[in-house]
Amino acid sequence: MIDRLMEVRFDGHCFGCGPLNEPLKLGETVRVVGKVENVRRSLVYASAYVENRDDGSRIADATATLMEVKTQVDAELGGAHGPAR
Repeated sequence: MIDRLMEVRFDGHCFGCGPLNEPLKLGETVRVVGKVENVRRSLVYASAYVENRDDGSRIADATATLMEVKTQVDAELGGAHGPAR
């Protein structure tokens, strides 16, 4: 099992999400913990929750249906999403 730490900052945008359990401030560091629930052909079903990095309290829950796509990573360009910033 690979355990990677990734820092996520809330930018104020929430598309189709429900109410949060507590208010978030712009730039606040949160932890997102998720897992793949099921894969069916090219559809990936996932669930996740967002927690406060300071006290570990749960802020939000989410589920998503994603479409799997083939990606090609070019290390010289900084990865699949363009140059590193």
